[in-house]
Amino acid sequence: MGQPADRIPDARPGDFQVTCRQVYLAERGKVGIGSNGQDLSSQNSSDPYPPQRLRDLLHRKALATERHRGGVARRLGLSETEAAALAYLARHGRLTPGELGERLFLTSGGVTALLHRLERAGHIRREPHPFDKRSTILTATPEIVEAASEIYEPLVSRIDDSSAELSAAERVAIGRFLERIVAISEEEADVVRERSADQDGEALPGVPAPGLWS
Repeated sequence: MGQPADRIPDARPGDFQVTCRQVYLAERGKVGIGSNGQDLSSQNSSDPYPPQRLRDLLHRKALATERHRGGVARRLGLSETEAAALAYLARHGRLTPGELGERLFLTSGGVTALLHRLERAGHIRREPHPFDKRSTILTATPEIVEAASEIYEPLVSRIDDSSAELSAAERVAIGRFLERIVAISEEEADVVRERSADQDGEALPGVPAPGLWS
C-alpha cells in the first residue's frame, strides 16, 4: 500500500533526502524539523524556540519570500533576474552597472543585456556618473517602484502590524538578532559566490536567493 498523500519516505541522518524532507514539511506549514528529519515541536516548554527551530522558521520565511517575489515579477511582466535588479535599485537608490552586476553575480555582458531590457521597458534611468565618465548611475523609475509597492503593500502592512504588537524591548531583541542573521547570511553568500567563481574561472549568472538555507 502506498504512503498517504501528506507523507514522504523517512530518510537517514545525513541523506540528501533529509534536506528535501525538511523543505517539503516546511512548505506544508510544519516547523521544528531537525537535521535528522525528526519533528522538534515537542521540545522542552522552557525553550520552545531552540536554534534549530529558529533556523527552520527563517528557512520557511526565505521560501515564502522567493514565492512572493516570483509572483510579483509575473504580475509586473518581469523575469526574476529583472525583478531582483529593480529590488536592489529600489533599496540602494542608485547603483552603477558594476555594483548591480556584483550583487546579481552577472557577467558584464549579462548586466549589459539586462539593462537594455529594463531601459527599453522604461523601468530604469541612466545618468552620468559625477566622478567617473566611463560609468553611469542607474535608478529605478518612479512608475515601476510605485507599481511594485502597490503589490507589496498588503505584505508590508501585515508585517508592520505584527511588529507594532511587540513591546519596544521585544523589537530591540528581535532587531539585534535579525541584524546578526542578515550579516551572517550576506557574508556566507559572498563566500559561496566567490568560491563558485574561483572554481569555474568566471562569475556564474544567477539571482541571489534571500535568507538562510537550513
